[in-house]
Order: sequence, then C-alpha cells, then structure tokens
Amino acid sequence: MAKTFSLPKEEPLLNIASYARGGPRAADRLTPSQIEHIRLTVNRAPEAVVKVLPRSSNDLKAVGKHLDYIGRRGNLELEGDDGERLQGRVADALLEDWDLDVDDVRRQGSLTAASKRTPRSWSSN
Repeated sequence: MAKTFSLPKEEPLLNIASYARGGPRAADRLTPSQIEHIRLTVNRAPEAVVKVLPRSSNDLKAVGKHLDYIGRRGNLELEGDDGERLQGRVADALLEDWDLDVDDVRRQGSLTAASKRTPRSWSSN
C-alpha cells in the first residue's frame, strides 16, 4: 500500500543555491583614480627620475652633478614640485636658490638648508 505524506508549505521542494561568482557589483568597477593611472600608463606619461646619492657626496659639486644627471645635461626639462619648469644648465641657479650649507666642513653626511627651509623638489619630464 502507498504511503501519503504532507509537504511543508513554507520551504520550496527543491532548494538550489549558487555558490559561483555573482554578477557585477561596485567592488568590480575601477575607481576614477585607477582609471586615470591606467590612462597615464597607456599614453606613456613621463615618469620621475630618482637618484640616490652616496653619503660621501655632500658637496656642491656632487649636488650639481646630480642635477645635471636628472636633466640629462640640459636636454630634459626639470619640473619643481610647484610646477615651475626649467631647462638647460640650471644647477648653479638652483643651488644658490636652495641656499645649501654644504661648503662647510662637518662630520654629518646629510644636506641641510642653511635657513632651515625645505628645498624644492625637482623631477624631469
């Protein structure tokens, strides 16, 4: 003889769950800053040049050579952190503007501004 039974009405008879990746959501989209970074990379935007000087290079001549290297001896334009652009052999003018106190004999290897103001940063374009 066949048995009869009642199904609960609250739950579905067959409950199928998907554990696969869901559809697109906000986390899958790129932020505006990421899009800008990709655009600059694709368009080959100029990059900054960073050169670390050895500790023993603490005289005006070494700093001047460093600026010549960054500007490729005047072939590349130098851009300061304030957006000012300079081209050519500007190392002497920049060193005077920075007012570096590196001519004095001292035991420390760090370069400091004589007036304790921070010198401008420069990068090549």
